[in-house]
Amino acid sequence: MTELLPGDVIAKRKIAWLEEDGKVVLLVPKFSDGFFGRLMKRLAISSEAKVKLDELGSYVWHRLDGKNTLMGIAAALEEEFGDKADSAKDRVGLFLTKLYREGWISLLKKVPVYEGGDSEGKAG
Repeated sequence: MTELLPGDVIAKRKIAWLEEDGKVVLLVPKFSDGFFGRLMKRLAISSEAKVKLDELGSYVWHRLDGKNTLMGIAAALEEEFGDKADSAKDRVGLFLTKLYREGWISLLKKVPVYEGGDSEGKAG
């Protein structure tokens, strides 16, 4: 299952969220911006559903900043929570797969940053 966590992939959040009692709450849109969505807004029906994450999910969500690799997030989770994060790589992989399929995060391949050198890429 660890193939879900390639070392060169980063994730970035795509939906609004807030914190309640130290845990992340995702604000998931219920409706599109089409006719039905506009109608629900006019009727003052909440346009967002709240998805409350547990302690481990909240820890992972905070690290979905477009900078941390998926493997790095799993390693940090394992280090922070120890036995509580048993099989962290599998758990993070499944969690991120769910977030991605729902469209709540984007996955991007991390691009190495060039830091100077000659035309052949040698530092000089």
